[in-house]
Amino acid sequence: MNVALVAPRFSPSYDGVGDHAAWVADALVRAGHGVVVVTEAPGARPPCEVVRVARWDARDIPRVVAAMRRRPLDLALFEYTPFNFGGRTLAPHALAAGLRLRGIRVATFMHEGFYRPRGTNPMPPLRAALLGMRDAALGAASSAVFAASRERAEAIAAAAPFLRSRVHVVPIGANVEPPPAARWTAPASPPYRLVTFGVVASRRRIHLAIGMIAAGRRRGIALELAVVGRVFDEAYAARCASLARELGIADRVRFTREIEPAAVSRYFLDAHVAVHALVEGATCSSGSLLAVLAHGVPLLAVRTPRDERAFDDIASFTSEDPDAMLDDALALIRSRDAGAALGRRARERYERDFAWERIAERALTIPFGAAREASYARV
Repeated sequence: MNVALVAPRFSPSYDGVGDHAAWVADALVRAGHGVVVVTEAPGARPPCEVVRVARWDARDIPRVVAAMRRRPLDLALFEYTPFNFGGRTLAPHALAAGLRLRGIRVATFMHEGFYRPRGTNPMPPLRAALLGMRDAALGAASSAVFAASRERAEAIAAAAPFLRSRVHVVPIGANVEPPPAARWTAPASPPYRLVTFGVVASRRRIHLAIGMIAAGRRRGIALELAVVGRVFDEAYAARCASLARELGIADRVRFTREIEPAAVSRYFLDAHVAVHALVEGATCSSGSLLAVLAHGVPLLAVRTPRDERAFDDIASFTSEDPDAMLDDALALIRSRDAGAALGRRARERYERDFAWERIAERALTIPFGAAREASYARV
């Protein structure tokens, strides 16, 4: 099949949307499909043809259209958030509509959308409504809309009921996977090593994990925290480092910044517990959280109202209180199997539901059966 992947961000862009695009492109190429990536990321090096865009405006869009007309296309996949093409542009809508008029199927990975005024991305009601109209318009221009989980699919259908029959669950995978033969085993005795992974920004609430390390110091328990991931919010990273110094644990907290995937895997495989405190909760749309599952590390997640049901039996949930977090981490570490059963169950779930090859295959087949296939509500 000939596929265009329209992805403004592409690894090594700083966020999970760029990582997702890179993994999807790799999986499609490995499956033998003809792929062209359309991106504005200057550092993108996909294993296929690439069309680079400077900006999504009237100057560059005709060039993209011309590039697409020069090759046979069966399907176009759009990587979408309300802002990754630009805050005001209708470029993806115009491209999707034009492709549909040519008889080419269009599917949209809706990583974010339909923001609520009081949601995790709070904004004034009028702005939320305007962005929601734009999100709905891209859905209308698509043959199928992909959501990473049933909960996200339900939210899209509730916000735009006319899209209900087009919305399908297509999971995402981890942005870092372990070597095939690698298996997590419980490390030896203290210091107990904790790891948190993902783009460093305030929504990851790394300060909660730092508070847990400080609680351990007060109790005389040797703990170390590795904060693994790119630093997006330098000011927040500086505040976290300052907090660690104030609490007397600067030597126990390390920010790795961006490192190679193999090094990320080593941090996971050497850790006693992985800590997740994202504001959005434990969700299937977090590639960094799925990396924890892929590596089979016991997962300690801070409970939120937005946690998805998929994590009910593959994570140990805790509160935002540092002492309670510490107690729950120690309960895992000092249990009979040191959390191995929890981690093994998480890895088995990942391999069953989140493999990139199956994700790519589902993304290709749904748009051609969207009119006949049951919607997410009956999958």
